[in-house]
Amino acid sequence: MDTVKNMLLLQESYNALIRYYIKADKGNVFGEKKINFSFGDSVSLDASCGEVRQILQQAEYPRDFVYLINRLFLVCESISDLFAIHGNVERKMYNDYSQARPLERLSFGIYEFIRDEIIESDTGYQEFDGYPISETMEFFFKNDESIIWSAYYLLQNTTEAYLEQEKRDIEHQLSFKSEPDKEKFIQQQKETRVEEIINLSNGFCDKNLPFMYIRNNPIITQNNLFYCLLSEVLESIPTEEYEKYAMFDYPKYLQKKFRWNFACLSLDSFTDLNQLSGFNKLVRILTNASFIKEHTEAINVESTSEPIENPEELEEYLDRRDKELDKRDEEPKEKVKKLVEKERKQKAEYILSIPILDLIYQEFNDELWNNITQMEFLEMLTTDIKKQSNFKLKQKQTTRFYYLLKKIWINSSSKSLFDTEKEWVIPFLQNYNLSYSAYTNQSIKNEGGVKHRSFTRSVDKILPKDDIE
Repeated sequence: MDTVKNMLLLQESYNALIRYYIKADKGNVFGEKKINFSFGDSVSLDASCGEVRQILQQAEYPRDFVYLINRLFLVCESISDLFAIHGNVERKMYNDYSQARPLERLSFGIYEFIRDEIIESDTGYQEFDGYPISETMEFFFKNDESIIWSAYYLLQNTTEAYLEQEKRDIEHQLSFKSEPDKEKFIQQQKETRVEEIINLSNGFCDKNLPFMYIRNNPIITQNNLFYCLLSEVLESIPTEEYEKYAMFDYPKYLQKKFRWNFACLSLDSFTDLNQLSGFNKLVRILTNASFIKEHTEAINVESTSEPIENPEELEEYLDRRDKELDKRDEEPKEKVKKLVEKERKQKAEYILSIPILDLIYQEFNDELWNNITQMEFLEMLTTDIKKQSNFKLKQKQTTRFYYLLKKIWINSSSKSLFDTEKEWVIPFLQNYNLSYSAYTNQSIKNEGGVKHRSFTRSVDKILPKDDIE
């Protein structure tokens, strides 16, 4: 377990540094300085993977182990995908940090190991089936370029500890009150905290989200609330303040499950937390919202069902909010990009001609992916990149599918509608939770098995044009 935790801490630190460089690039302060960032002790991929294999061979292993492996997989995938989208950031980091390139190789090695030997393995690790990767927060919001996941867990842990002590303080006060006075006191506490949420949120973050959570609105859960508010703050703060989040000593609080003794210290007493822009405000907003919710009868304003972990309604709500609040930030080039995107969707066409797509479908349907209808397959491969919910790759066919997809792009007559290959293939891959870094690092041409040679010949017969090295 300690090995997995150490690997995760290292990869999260590296991930945070990449996001800092992306933030600096967006804020036009890119390249002004190299921050003093330490990656700690080096980690051996072979030794670490060996220890993980030993745990997997045990009759039982903790649920926390499954959770940590899933998070590690997603963080490593994120590193490669962020570099793939922000090539200028990758080049700058290579110049600034000698450890950057080895860390990227380590990250991709961990990603491949978890993918091939655990997630897509034929050995049947049932616990991973019982705790799917889609249940982790990193999976829900994997495309967010601002969130620092260590900061998310720090915010969660701090709020829980702060709330726990506040509840004890309230219990001490209630123990000296009569029954009628207890109800009145709790109501006063709720009213005071409602006012504090509004005052703290003004000009800082979206005040509607805490109240949606308090009222059991099914589109916002506690995890959603923590993520959304922190992401909003990290997106809005200046680069120099974001740097403090990237460089914060998270292991001090997270690795040893450190819980603060609020019985003798106030939240403001922790100077290192005070230095994180807006952090203490977030803790107070979230604590107040959690307190009110615990002392309020369940009122579902839209549904009597259980809260949904990652509903589409939440994304739609956030999209509406962003459109309303962020119009001031829209650059002319973004407007042009949106116009081009709109025009492309209006003139949507197939990425290849229908006869060629039909040949691909007849050859590989129910071989690379589970059986789908021909129309479902055709609707996947258009220039407006729609998701086909019934499409699912079969086990151990991911690498072959990457090869086929690359050949589809190379042979497409619609490439002129996109500025780069990334513009089409990254949204396509994201629709099916596939990795762009694995797509670009495919090595099937170098594999010498008879089945692989037969497969590539079948693809090349339909799609002859080839510039895969």
